[in-house]
Amino acid sequence: MKTMRRSLILLLLCALLVPFAMPIRADAAVTEFPDVPEGIWYEPYLEKIIWAQKQVGQMNIISGTYNDDGVLVFEPDREVKRGEWLKMLFEAAESSGNQTAIVTPDAIASGDHWAKKYYVKAELDNVLVADVYSSTEPMFTDGYDDMNTPITRYEMAVILNNVCTNLGMQKTVIVDEPEVHITDYTEIPAQYVTAVEQMYGKGLLNGYEDGHFGGDDTLTRAQAVTVLYRYLFLDTIQGEGLQEWAAYPKAETTGGDYLDPSLSFANWLRNGHVDSWGNIDAEAKTKLFGSPNKSYFVSSYDAAEYMTTVSVPVWTVDKAGNKIPSTCPITVNKAVAEEVKSIFQMIYDDPEQFPIYGGWSAGGARYSDTLRHSWGCAIDINAYYNCECNTKSGYLKITCGYGWWPLNHADRTFAGSMSEANRIYSIGKTEGEYGYSVVKAFATYGWGWGGNGWSNGRSFDYMHFSVLPSGG
Repeated sequence: MKTMRRSLILLLLCALLVPFAMPIRADAAVTEFPDVPEGIWYEPYLEKIIWAQKQVGQMNIISGTYNDDGVLVFEPDREVKRGEWLKMLFEAAESSGNQTAIVTPDAIASGDHWAKKYYVKAELDNVLVADVYSSTEPMFTDGYDDMNTPITRYEMAVILNNVCTNLGMQKTVIVDEPEVHITDYTEIPAQYVTAVEQMYGKGLLNGYEDGHFGGDDTLTRAQAVTVLYRYLFLDTIQGEGLQEWAAYPKAETTGGDYLDPSLSFANWLRNGHVDSWGNIDAEAKTKLFGSPNKSYFVSSYDAAEYMTTVSVPVWTVDKAGNKIPSTCPITVNKAVAEEVKSIFQMIYDDPEQFPIYGGWSAGGARYSDTLRHSWGCAIDINAYYNCECNTKSGYLKITCGYGWWPLNHADRTFAGSMSEANRIYSIGKTEGEYGYSVVKAFATYGWGWGGNGWSNGRSFDYMHFSVLPSGG
């Protein structure tokens, strides 16, 4: 069954990427839907998706419904429900060859919505979170009423953007004056701004004729077809469909122009400014927080004067598996900004070209706790594939991420649900393991790594680097 499914995926992928050998005529009845008028604006998009599905005999993305007369109809003006959109998009993502989007069939319990398995997958990959930096709560639940509610265009944009970044490894585009091109831009709630900007900039979404997005409106099936068409047929990673006012960031490298490690804040801390428990002295607190009596920041507003966002060069991987250069913005304390730039420059310059997942998975400051992230002095790298975990109960318990299993690392103790394909994102622990360049670069500037473990070697945070020697 697995071999057959893989063959279907590959065949559909070829159908989607290879142009038609000859144009499809309207009278060829590709769609076979009597309620799709010939020449209507969405017809070409619907035809190509239907054609591609027919090549593999699997109508898994777009299909019709039978009306009261037993006629198969498309219902272009019908509102798309949340569960339906999850199903359409995940099936499209899997059919395009994205193995990380595969949804595992699960038994549906009595009372569960029929699309529960898509919801479970979406929740696992943070696809349902509008703004992960302000809240990790999904936009809606898996309850029958929530899943059967028509999806708004805002919700659709968030889910699409998260699939593109979290599963499709797409980079973030830089947008220029989006308010000029999206006429209701200033009315977009803060939690949806990023998704709308990104999907517009990449050419996957556009608004109404007057230029407004109308995010509170519901999504119709006709509109859904055009979005799915662009998602399937535009190679956004290579820049196809990119708006003139959007661009992918380009790596700006210094060619080995590194900060002297002896000048790094982390190495300075080691000279009598931090104890074995990770407590720092008054001088260090003043450097970081502006006061000898302050120990952390409680919000971005509280930290604003002391934080800066640095743009660092990184390698990422496109859908074809090629490593491509990019840049990644990371918010850190001003006290460590220069060493962070040098650390990532070293990683970028290393011959192994260790990749950052999606070009974005390197997170700095956040204020959800009182630890080093709230100092702006910690960075999590490839969190999905460098898990936080422990073996305190005699078995592996993963509290964040999928697992940890670097290339050339034979022991699968911490592999979790890691796949072979994603091992390139795990950070190597020893010389010779792919990804060790990351540990080496951070250690050069005095930063510690949670992958070395604590609690007598029973707890690990493989994603986490901080200015403390312990990496805590």
